[in-house]
Amino acid sequence: GEDSGCIYQNFSPGQVSLQRVFDMNTYNIDGTPLCNKGLPPIGSEFRVGDYLCNILDYIEDTAVLLCSDFVEYMRFDDQKASYLESDVRQYLNTAVYDEVARFVGAENIVEHYVDLTSDDCSTVDGVTERVSLITKDQYRRYRTKIPLSGWWWTATSRGDPDDNCTVCCVRADGEISEFDCDRSNGGVR
Repeated sequence: GEDSGCIYQNFSPGQVSLQRVFDMNTYNIDGTPLCNKGLPPIGSEFRVGDYLCNILDYIEDTAVLLCSDFVEYMRFDDQKASYLESDVRQYLNTAVYDEVARFVGAENIVEHYVDLTSDDCSTVDGVTERVSLITKDQYRRYRTKIPLSGWWWTATSRGDPDDNCTVCCVRADGEISEFDCDRSNGGVR
C-alpha cells in the first residue's frame, strides 16, 4: 500500500502455497520482509486475479480474505434467504472460485466453516465452503478492518430462511441492516 511503503506484486498462476506466494511477493521497499514470517500485516490489500483483497486475519497458517471491492452486484436469491440454496452462493462457487483457483491454484483455497445460524437463532446450521460471503457475526468481528462502500450481502438470514426472504446486509455506512433477498443490486464480496 502507498501509505505503508510496502509493495505487493502479482504473481503468475501456479501451484504454490499461500505462504510461498507471500514469501516471494511481499516485501518492504528496502527488501526486508514485512514481519517475521514474511507475511503482510492484517489490513493489507493485494490482488488475487481480478480481485483486490483485504487480509482480515490469519488463522493458523491461512489468511482470511475479503474482497475490498464488490465482485458483482446481484440479488441474493429470487425466493428465499437460504444461503445454501442461493443464487449468490452458486455464483461464488463457480465464477469467483474459478478466477481465484486459476490464479493461486485450487489446492491453495482452504475450506472453512460458514455458520448459518439465522439472526433470530431460529435456524442453526452451516456449510463448509472454499469461497463464501461472510456472516453477520464475522462482520462484527472484522468490522474495523473492512473498507466501507455501498451495501452488501452477508450469508446470515434474518429469520428462518424457509419462511422469509430477509437477509442481513451491511449498509454503505457500515451499519448492519436487512433487505429482501430478491433485491437486485446487492454487493457481493
